[in-house]
Amino acid sequence: MSEIALLTAVRNTIRALSNFDDNEVEIEPDDKPPQNVGKVFVAVMPGAITAGNHHTAGGVIDKMYAVDVAVTMRVPPTPYDRRRNVFIDNTEGMQVYTGVIELAIDFVYQVITDANTIIAGGGGGGFIHPLLFEGYTPLAIVGAEEFQARSGEAIAGLRRTIQFRNARRMQTRS
Repeated sequence: MSEIALLTAVRNTIRALSNFDDNEVEIEPDDKPPQNVGKVFVAVMPGAITAGNHHTAGGVIDKMYAVDVAVTMRVPPTPYDRRRNVFIDNTEGMQVYTGVIELAIDFVYQVITDANTIIAGGGGGGFIHPLLFEGYTPLAIVGAEEFQARSGEAIAGLRRTIQFRNARRMQTRS
């Protein structure tokens, strides 16, 4: 329940941004966009869950949650030998998308407040520390197969994943 509540809160926060339509942002098991996506697709994915400082001692369950957000942006089909142009021409657009998401999620308590509202039915304590920006993966050029299209030599998009860590949830043992 905790993980899906956090993922849902992150997804809803990104959807609320003026840069994205609801169908452009979904919770996904991986960074692959579904078929028939538009120019941009944002996949909100589960990251690692690790023990917090208190581990599980003294009747407390202490866990740290991570969320990854992959932004995939379509580009016009481009031969592989022209990849430098695709990279240069579209990097700024990707930076706009990832920058807006970073600012909306990094150290924003409203995200965990929304997750705690979802959790409230389950009781037992909620998140006490927000997600923190950890970094970006390198900008990657992706082929047509990433969009479930015929694979070939053409470059079809760019992808970068934003990594958020350290959303802390503490619960008491029943």
